[in-house]
Amino acid sequence: MTALFLTLLLAAPQQPTRDAAVAKPATGTASVSGIVVTDEPEPKPVRRARVSIMDIERRAGATVITDDSGRFTARNLAAGRYTITPHKNAWVGTAYGATRPGRQGTPIAVSDRQTIDKLTVRLSRGGVITGTITDEYGRPLPRANVTTFRYSYVGGTRTLVPAGSGAVSDDRGVYRIYGLSPGQYLVGTNMRSAGFMSPMGGEILQTSDAAIDRALSERGGGGSVPASARRRDDERPTVAYSPVFYPGTAASSQATVITIGAGEERSGIDFPLLLIPTSRIEGTVVGADGAVLANSAVNLISSEVGVVGFGFESFRMSRTNAEGRFTFSGLPPGKYSVLSRAAGPRDAPAPAAPVRPGVEMTTPSMWAMGEVTLDGHTVSGLTLTLQPGFTVSGRLQFSGTMAPPDPTRLRITLSPVTNPGQVNLGTSPAIVNADGTFTITGVTPGSYRMTAMIPGARPDLPGWVLASAVAEGRDMLDLPLQIGQNISDVMLTFTDSPAELSGALQDPAGRPAPDYSIIVFASDRTFWTPQSRRIRAMRPSADGRFIMRSLPPGDYLISAVADIEDGEWFDPNVLQQLGRVSMPITIADGEKKTQNIQVGAGR
Repeated sequence: MTALFLTLLLAAPQQPTRDAAVAKPATGTASVSGIVVTDEPEPKPVRRARVSIMDIERRAGATVITDDSGRFTARNLAAGRYTITPHKNAWVGTAYGATRPGRQGTPIAVSDRQTIDKLTVRLSRGGVITGTITDEYGRPLPRANVTTFRYSYVGGTRTLVPAGSGAVSDDRGVYRIYGLSPGQYLVGTNMRSAGFMSPMGGEILQTSDAAIDRALSERGGGGSVPASARRRDDERPTVAYSPVFYPGTAASSQATVITIGAGEERSGIDFPLLLIPTSRIEGTVVGADGAVLANSAVNLISSEVGVVGFGFESFRMSRTNAEGRFTFSGLPPGKYSVLSRAAGPRDAPAPAAPVRPGVEMTTPSMWAMGEVTLDGHTVSGLTLTLQPGFTVSGRLQFSGTMAPPDPTRLRITLSPVTNPGQVNLGTSPAIVNADGTFTITGVTPGSYRMTAMIPGARPDLPGWVLASAVAEGRDMLDLPLQIGQNISDVMLTFTDSPAELSGALQDPAGRPAPDYSIIVFASDRTFWTPQSRRIRAMRPSADGRFIMRSLPPGDYLISAVADIEDGEWFDPNVLQQLGRVSMPITIADGEKKTQNIQVGAGR
C-alpha cells in the first residue's frame, strides 16, 4: 500500500446529478471499443478474449469477444461508469487503469450517445504450479484435489482463500494448476472426491492382523468367537486422508510459500497425503417435553479456525430417523457444533395461497445446539433438547418528501456476526406488514447486525435508503447488538435524502489524477470494523471525478492511495497508517458535499 499526502480544495457546493436523474432504460446509445494485447515488451493482439464491461453502480453490463485482431466493441450501453476487464483461460487479465492484476481499475465515464474508442487492456500469461501427489507409501495417488491458496481480504479480514483454477491428480498422481497471477501461494491437497471416498463423510475401516484373524474365526476358519468379543463395523477404528499443505503439513502456518512470477512454471511441488483417525457422532433430538422428534434437520459445523474452502467438509446436514436419532461419520479430529431447528407449537401454518418469492420462508422457532470435541473415537449419547428462540420486532418509518414504498416489499434481515471459530444460526428475512411492523422469530443468542433491502432499488437514482436501525440505544448498521432476550423496540428509519460526497481528484496542475484510490473512513476508531459502512474506497473515473453515496453523517478522514489491495482499507493497521497522511472532513445529515482533492502537493 502506497499512500500520498493530499490537499483538500474547498469548492462551492454543486447540485448533484443524482437529484435530477431519471430512470434509464436497460440499454442506451453509447459504445466502448478498444484492443486486448499481451503484456510483453512488444505487445501482440489477443484473439477470442472475453472483455467484461461492467456498470459499477447498476451491477450490470456486457461481455464481448475480441476478433482476430484483438479488437472489441460494446454497443447500446446506457450512460454510467464502467470498468473494463479482459479474461482468457490460462491468462491473467488486468483491469483497465489498474497497476497490476487483482487491483481496482479506473472506471470509464460514459455519457448518452458517446463513443469511446482506442482503449488498451492487457493480458499476461498465467503462471503454473505442477507436481505429484503420493500416498503414505510414496505411491502415486490419483484423483486428489489440489488447490492453490493466497491471502486476500474477505469481509474485511485477511484470510487464506483458494486462488486459481485448481486441479485433480491423474493416474500418475500428477497435477497441474495454471492461469496463476504473479504472487505468493500455498499448495494444498485432499481426497474429498476420491473414488473410494463419499463426498459427505466418507471413511475407511482400519483393519489389523488381529481383526483379520477374528474375522476368519467368526466365519468358521479357526473356531468360534464369543458374541461378546465380536465387533460391529461401526465400532472399529476408521481413518481418512488428511488435507495437507506442501511440503507435508496440516497447518497452513507451517506450509512453504511458493512465489510465482508472470508466466513462470514451478515444477516438482511433490508431497504426500497421510491417513488420520476419524470419529462418529451419534445423538438424539428431543422436544422441550422430552419426546423424540423424527425427521428433524440436524447440521454439523466445524468450529475449527481453518482455511476457507479447504479440508474436510466444514458443514454437513442430516435428519433424525423415526426414533429421533442422527449420525455423522468420517470426522477428523477437532471441535464441532451440532445444531437443530424445528417448528414450535406457535409457529404459523403454511399459507393456503402462494406468497411472494423470497419472503414465504420463516425460521423455525425452536432450536438446540451442542458442542463436541473429537479425537478419533465415537461420541454417542449426545442429546439436543429444543428450546424456544427469541423474537425481534419493530417498525419502519420514512423521513422525507417522496412517497413511501409499499412496506410489504421490504426484506428485513438479521445477520449473525461471529468471530473465527464461533457458530451462530441465521434467520430468514422478516415479512413486513402493511402497517410497517415486522417480527423475526427463532433468533438464537448471539451478536447480530440488521439490514433492510428494497428490491430493485438503484444507488445511482433517487430513492429511499436505510439510514439507521436502532435497538436498545445502538445503531445496528454500525455496531452489532448482542441478543439474549426478546427485543421489541427496533426502529428502522429510511431517508430519501442521504448524504453524498463528490468531487474530482487532481494533480498539482489541476489535471485529472485517476490512478489513485480514494479512501474515506470514520475518524472514530470504534467504526473501524470489517465491512463498516463508514469506511469507503473507490477509484475515480478517467476524468478524475468520484461520488460516494449514502454516507452516514459524521467526522471522517480522507486520503488518496496509489496502490492498495481490494478490501485492505478495512484493516485497522492500514487505517492507522493512513490517518497520519489524511485530512479531516465533516459530513452533515443529508449534505451533498462537493470536495476536490489534490494529490502530490506535499505539506
